[in-house]
Amino acid sequence: MQSVPGNIFFGFDLLSVPTFEEVGIPEFFGRFGRLESSIQPGQWINRGDVLITLHYDLYRNERKIRFLPDPKWTVSESLLSQISGFVLDFRSEKVRTWLGGTHFTSANVWPIILLPKDEPPQDSHRIEFFQQIGLHLRNSWRLLHFYHEVKGEVRYGDLVLENKDDPRCKSAIRAIESFSQPKLRQFGIRQFTSDDEWLLNKVQHFRAHDLVLRDKLVHLTKL
Repeated sequence: MQSVPGNIFFGFDLLSVPTFEEVGIPEFFGRFGRLESSIQPGQWINRGDVLITLHYDLYRNERKIRFLPDPKWTVSESLLSQISGFVLDFRSEKVRTWLGGTHFTSANVWPIILLPKDEPPQDSHRIEFFQQIGLHLRNSWRLLHFYHEVKGEVRYGDLVLENKDDPRCKSAIRAIESFSQPKLRQFGIRQFTSDDEWLLNKVQHFRAHDLVLRDKLVHLTKL
């Protein structure tokens, strides 16, 4: 894990990587993928570092027999950091897990990054991560794995997720079919405030365990 360079001084600006829902990709479809974070709180990141990788499987055929392996391929997209900065914490997204079967849980994957003073503007083209995912899902959602009924019996496979006839599913399909570009053209930047108590707790934790950060983050505790 890379430490904060000695010549870096922080201001109050925070960059929050948006969730799928915030960029216009239905949260429903975000759960079809496997999100892997490449970073952790308390880490310095450089512009261009990989933050998150999304993998999702596309199937050639609708599964008809339980546990029959269908031909499939995996699409992977990586989100590169738009800026250099210090990872304070994460926001959550619903993700898939296989513990005891296919379930969904909240995982901390979208980073909140404290920016250095005089950090150059973010690279707006990084939003293309969400553009690529949205367009791929729009064109290929039928190849994702929904469950289906055979003679009244629901048959499950190891990647079976949702019933296409469910009203919530139908709403998500309509939304993804109309996707053209992300709602956001760049990631939002806001100020660290005294209302950010959960982030302040993180700051105090980092200061207590790192003598360098004790001085570099002290201004955040005086709001």
